[in-house]
Amino acid sequence: PFKTAVDDLFIGAPTNAPGFAVQAKPEGGSYPAPLKVELVVSPKDGRVRYTLDGSMPVGTSPVYEKPIVFDKPGAYEVRFQALDGSSNAVTTVFSRLYDVR
Repeated sequence: PFKTAVDDLFIGAPTNAPGFAVQAKPEGGSYPAPLKVELVVSPKDGRVRYTLDGSMPVGTSPVYEKPIVFDKPGAYEVRFQALDGSSNAVTTVFSRLYDVR
């Protein structure tokens, strides 16, 4: 059973670069299906790489382009990290847990 969401879980370097931020909307927690999760990066020219399998985002991980949809009940983890225009990681890796019912 799903217990609690993890907020701003620090997973690895680098530290957050000034002026860059990334967040998941909605925050982790329990939600009815279907659930759409948006990854929002600032500044707008930044990009986000993410994973859904519990692994760390790397250079071959998907680049976020549209909301991630969880349409079946289950526990899901989204890990994500902001990149600058040169594909350099500029934030730590964050993790959000979702319990979709």
